[in-house]
Amino acid sequence: MKWPFFRRPTPSIAAVAERAMLDNLVPEADQPADKAPWWLYLLVVLLLAGGGGVVWWKFFQPVPPLTLASRLIETGQLQAARAFLRDIVASDPANMDAHFRLGSLQLRLGDPVAATKELRIARDMGMPPQDVSPLLAQAYLGQKMYKDLLAEFPTAGLPAPDAAALLTLRAMAQLALNDKAAATASVALAEQLAPDKVDPPIAAARIAYGRGDKDGAEKAIERALDIDPLSGEALSLKGLLATDRGENAKALEAYDAAMAADPGLINTRLNRANLEVTMALDPQAKLDVDFILADQPENAAALYLRAVLLARAKDYRGANIILQKIDPLLPEFPRGLYILALVKMNLGQDAQALETATQYVARNPTDLDGVKLLTSMYLGAGQIDKCIEILNATVAQGRADADIFFSLGQILVRTGQRQAAIPRLEQALALAPSNKDIAELLNKTKLLVAGAEGQTTQAIRVNPETVTEAAVASSLATGDLDTARSQLEILRQADGFTEHVGILTGMIRLAELDLPAATAVFRDVAHTYPDSTMARVNLAKIAAMQNHIDDAERILNKTLTLDPRNRLAATTLATILLTNGLTSQALAVLEVAHDAAPNDVELTGFLLDAYSNNGQAQKAITMLRTLSPEQATSLPILAVKARAQEASGRASEARDTYMRMLTINPTDKLVRLRLVDLLLNARDTKTAKEVLRDGVRVAPGDPDMLSALVRTELQVSGVDAALAAASDLENNPANQPAARTLRGDVLLLAGRLSESADAYAAQIAVSASSDLTLRYAGALYAAGQAAPAHAVLDKWLATHPNDIPTSLALAGLDIEANKLAEAERRLHNVLQLQPNNPVALNNLSWIYQTRGDPRAKALAQRAYFLAPNGASAGALGWILTVSGEPDRGLVLLKEAARQLPNDTTVQYHLAYAFNAAGEKDKAETVLRSVLAAHPTFLDRDAAVRLLNVVTGKL
Repeated sequence: MKWPFFRRPTPSIAAVAERAMLDNLVPEADQPADKAPWWLYLLVVLLLAGGGGVVWWKFFQPVPPLTLASRLIETGQLQAARAFLRDIVASDPANMDAHFRLGSLQLRLGDPVAATKELRIARDMGMPPQDVSPLLAQAYLGQKMYKDLLAEFPTAGLPAPDAAALLTLRAMAQLALNDKAAATASVALAEQLAPDKVDPPIAAARIAYGRGDKDGAEKAIERALDIDPLSGEALSLKGLLATDRGENAKALEAYDAAMAADPGLINTRLNRANLEVTMALDPQAKLDVDFILADQPENAAALYLRAVLLARAKDYRGANIILQKIDPLLPEFPRGLYILALVKMNLGQDAQALETATQYVARNPTDLDGVKLLTSMYLGAGQIDKCIEILNATVAQGRADADIFFSLGQILVRTGQRQAAIPRLEQALALAPSNKDIAELLNKTKLLVAGAEGQTTQAIRVNPETVTEAAVASSLATGDLDTARSQLEILRQADGFTEHVGILTGMIRLAELDLPAATAVFRDVAHTYPDSTMARVNLAKIAAMQNHIDDAERILNKTLTLDPRNRLAATTLATILLTNGLTSQALAVLEVAHDAAPNDVELTGFLLDAYSNNGQAQKAITMLRTLSPEQATSLPILAVKARAQEASGRASEARDTYMRMLTINPTDKLVRLRLVDLLLNARDTKTAKEVLRDGVRVAPGDPDMLSALVRTELQVSGVDAALAAASDLENNPANQPAARTLRGDVLLLAGRLSESADAYAAQIAVSASSDLTLRYAGALYAAGQAAPAHAVLDKWLATHPNDIPTSLALAGLDIEANKLAEAERRLHNVLQLQPNNPVALNNLSWIYQTRGDPRAKALAQRAYFLAPNGASAGALGWILTVSGEPDRGLVLLKEAARQLPNDTTVQYHLAYAFNAAGEKDKAETVLRSVLAAHPTFLDRDAAVRLLNVVTGKL
């Protein structure tokens, strides 16, 4: 039986290979009927797709070939038009017009290198300079050949209009070379020579914007619009300025007008899509992203937005595929690594999720969402010490909020470190003085430390309590339910049915997937302890799991009615509502809670981020102005402020805020890296490099700083400059060992895979390491050398048998090669070293399931306990269903279907479970829905057979 939920793992080296083999084919759009007979377009597509030869059109010409190419371009079939023009120039290399049109099209498709080749051919064959020179100069500009552009395209002696056109392009090159005075002079002369042309004032606007002169940019845009009110580029710049000011509605209006004037402005459409995502206008954003990718299938920014949209729609598999394609660029996007970690977590790829979340937190330590995500992953893996380490680091850096302090205090209490827990709980209570849960735990901990219950009773009760609380929490986290039950029984005998015992009992019932029993336990706790926020929070979460959002809202609103300052209840309810698309209701909940507790810094930050993340960044900006000086100058609020400024399009203000934070704490590399991103976006490359070099001086040898510096050189100045920077950094002993990977990393990012592998191999010869070995194997694999990659890893593992990342990578390669026995052996070795490694558990359970081994169920159950997400819920739910436990399986499959609504296999298995549980009407509804929505999918034949069974046709 094939098990489709835990997909074969994608080792890091395979991900590198996928990035190197991006598929350039995209389906063409439907064509208007009035352009040409339908059969003509059909014939063109069939011949092009079927390899009909390069000269087919000579024997069948309903219309001239260049005319047909023009029609393909007019109707949006740019990829087909490019292939068609390539055929023409291959068969008729003397066709100057074909070379010129192909060069123009290559430029439009974002390939300035290919455009340069064709346009030069056309120029050399006699194409008039006034036609070809502006396009060729644009191609140079697209390749950052700024000095070549200035040298090869002088304007002396040209007619005024032609000179103005080239002056405009020269100004852009001069601006890129940071010669702002020359750029300003060039564009001013262009406006003087061609006062009726729109391009010079548009260039003037870009130059002013690049200098940070927004007023000057706005005046130049108005000059352009006076000349041509329908100029798409001018309207686009108007939208950009409005976005910078946080005027999202005006920006969207300007972008709409620009698109109406010129639908081919890809960057404008990308800006609009980004704004639509910010404003939660996902359907509109999807249309724009699809349009961009049809034209430019490798556009990294558009691919990233598509991944964000898929993740929002809970299509985590689809999002994962996209994110793998742009993996090297994800750190360049503000929340790229955070989204990747969430996607990996929801796919059950917990090792990759943990690695990515770790990278994200290292880059964004002020983003407490990232810290909490990472901490939850370690807690789920039973690595309590790691949780304490991360939370302590956040506290030490002055970034902790009340939840961080409270979480740290709870963990310290449950691991017997009560004395250390008290100051953390006191700090939590200071930030959230109305939180009764914090106050209750603090008072109880102080009493226990002081011996207020009596030494005899303390000796009998406290030690067992300490041991069993920690054991229950740890056992639950690692899926060891038998130990959790036995330890809980000790706690129950010592304390009776306390609130804490009740909560733990309910959590075990949840782990057993017995939602009715868990609900009953939490209701008992809520009835016995009416002030128990945790009981009501869990009841609300169970209701949300069952898609009873109204019930969840009712449960938590009862708490908030009695205690409107209860941050845990408010944020939990808001999260549930936001997850289900009820944005306005979620914001209303947070606003009421904030009004009741205006000094709660964490609640303030939560509300501000909710505004910023849901298209209301201007509200966040306005609210920030009302905060007290103490709140407004704290690092957590400054971080929220910077995020709000970014979300509202005020990039320059965000840069100032990050610079202020860096002044307060120069060792904060995450703030430094975010500041660099913003500086690069503003094309202030000089300052960006200075900030990074200062970061290397502050923290020599920091891998993130080193990597960011060479990546910036690569982005700004090209491969040679990046390699030179890598060599300089490597020559400084203080940067070792991290600098050893830099040269190979640069070449890998540049797509020079064989050279990258050689660079890694050279460093391994000097000083071998696990990291270098994995990178070396990854480069080989990406270059199509799977067997050598396997040999490299195998050789390393022979001398380092306990290297878990290498073992997992090799097991992944073995699975890909269908060497399941080898993969199984390696995974067993990993689990001997790390019994709770979720990747090993997932992959081993997949191997067991392929051969019907009953051990698959236990492994899948443990994997689900370690990482409860859509993929693992679907996997365990299906195993339970086919093992004769459809009622338990149905609970999990419902949750999997909620998280993965576009996964056809999950939907089919849900229908199967409904039928097995006797709910045939629900099974029929699911089956008809999935069959109608998906004409083809892996389990379609099985779904059709099941529908016939359900409806009585079989």
